Amino acid sequence: RNIVAGNWKMNLNRTDGVSLVEDTLDRLPSDNNVEVVFAPSFTDLFKVASMCTERANVFVASQDCSSNEKGAFTGEVSTEMIASCGAKYVIIGHSERRTNFNETNDLLKSKVRQALTKELEIIFCCGESSEQRKNGVHFEWIKSQILESLFHLSVEDFTNIVIAYEPIWAIGTGTTASSEQAQEVHHFI
Repeated sequence: RNIVAGNWKMNLNRTDGVSLVEDTLDRLPSDNNVEVVFAPSFTDLFKVASMCTERANVFVASQDCSSNEKGAFTGEVSTEMIASCGAKYVIIGHSERRTNFNETNDLLKSKVRQALTKELEIIFCCGESSEQRKNGVHFEWIKSQILESLFHLSVEDFTNIVIAYEPIWAIGTGTTASSEQAQEVHHFI
């Protein structure tokens, strides 16, 4: 299936986020056959999900989730909370989370487990830095990200995983992966 997802990270206040969703929904054709996924901040998750319930092929993703089911984890958001807001997806393994919050493949494995217990589908991010690509180790890096975080899953659970290749060297840099580079990695995956 074809999916286009927009993650607005820690940008857009509620007014701007709602306006973005309204504008996008107004522009979508009624016979839209591409899954459109909005990934707002946690504070807007319920509102955006409510706006999308009547639209075919329009869904909401949480930008992250806790690796814990519940408990004294101030600031964390559980998969139960996310599911109760109406989200269909959760983004796990985004490079910014891996880098800025030192998220390991083992931690991501726990997040995957939590998301699947609440029947959330997972957008699992993987990708390499420019140095890894330059040194020719990008395939091994991506392989370890996927193997160590996802290969404990059953075939049935794996059907709830969308793998999103995000080359770290292209995020916010103005540089984009060429079609050939993206296809090469897709083929490898």
